[in-house]
Amino acid sequence: PVCNPAVLPIPKNNPWPTATQKVALFTQTGGSNIPFPPSTIEAFIHYMNRQAPNAKIVLLGHDPESPFLATKGPNIINAINQTSLETLMAWIAYCDTYIGPDTGPTHLASYYNKPTVFFSPLKINPPGTFGSLSNRQVIIRQDTDYSKLRLTPSDYPHYLNYLTGEYLYNAYQRLQALPGVAD
Repeated sequence: PVCNPAVLPIPKNNPWPTATQKVALFTQTGGSNIPFPPSTIEAFIHYMNRQAPNAKIVLLGHDPESPFLATKGPNIINAINQTSLETLMAWIAYCDTYIGPDTGPTHLASYYNKPTVFFSPLKINPPGTFGSLSNRQVIIRQDTDYSKLRLTPSDYPHYLNYLTGEYLYNAYQRLQALPGVAD
């Protein structure tokens, strides 16, 4: 068999010619990953709009009931429920920074060596084992004492109450402050 290289559908016309920072933000898949709380993403977007008005965000993910389906703005491209695997990979490759939970697209961003804010809470395995391998990364993980081996969405408000929009924005700022590392 012959393996032909894939071609990614990167936008032909630069959708953000004046962007100082392009951020791919993965919301959720509706699968087994623990997503960012919706209020955290909403607040993060507001922080970015105020603090970095020339930064642009593409919202990625899949969830027919996503609270972000109608999210719009001059600094946002909403690609939730509108991305094939190829398009998802193209957006990750196109953006400067990736923010996402412990899920497949986050590992793709790691493969592209994108500077990454990696959200890996309440998992059995630490993110150092199966986490991001990007040269520049900030891992959000606050291990806590909890009595269950596996948490349910009803447990999230108690264990993820630290994860505010400001906390995520500060993690993003820490990532931006990290020195670049040669590939």
